[in-house]
Amino acid sequence: MTLNVLVESGGFQLQEAAARQFEAQTGHTVNFIQVPYAGVFDRLTAEMASGGTSFDVATIDVVWLPRFAPLAEPLDALFTDEMIADTFPAIVADAQVDGHYVAMPAWANTEILFYRKDLFEDPAEQAAFAEEYGSDLAPPTNWQEFTDVATFFTRDTDGDGAIDFYGTDVKGGAGGADVELHG
Repeated sequence: MTLNVLVESGGFQLQEAAARQFEAQTGHTVNFIQVPYAGVFDRLTAEMASGGTSFDVATIDVVWLPRFAPLAEPLDALFTDEMIADTFPAIVADAQVDGHYVAMPAWANTEILFYRKDLFEDPAEQAAFAEEYGSDLAPPTNWQEFTDVATFFTRDTDGDGAIDFYGTDVKGGAGGADVELHG
C-alpha cells in the first residue's frame, strides 16, 4: 500500500524521518507530493471540489483548517490524555474545529522579528515618530505597534514619488514569497 501525502516543499524535510519510520514499521510506502506553499491550498481545494481522492493525508497551514474541516475525518480518538499533556495547549486547540479534533499537530512555527537598531536609535527618526504617533519609537510588542512602525518606515526616500523603503517584509505571500506590507 502507498500512502500519498500532499505537503509544502519546505515541510517535506520535517516529515521525511517520520515517513521512513512508518515505512519500516508497516511495510507500506509513503509518497510525498511536494508543491509550493500556496499550491497546497490550491491542489487540495481542487481535489475536494472534484471529489477526487489522490491524497490520503495533506499537511496544511493551521489557518486553512476551518475551510477543510468539513471534509476531514474526526481524529478525536487519537487525542488521548497522554498526547494532549505532551503537546502545547495552543497547538492542541488549533487542531479542533466545532468540538472535534480534525487535524494532528505536526510541528509549530516560531516567527522572529528582526529590526534595524540603527533606525530605532536615530534621534531624528525618534522625534518624527513621537510627533506622528505620540509615543516612543521602540521595537513593537503588539500588532498595533507593529503596524505603526511598519507604516512609519514605509516611505519614498529619493523623492521620485515611489515608495522605495519598506517598514516591514512579511512572509506569507503566494508561493511562500515575501511580500511588503504597505502602510
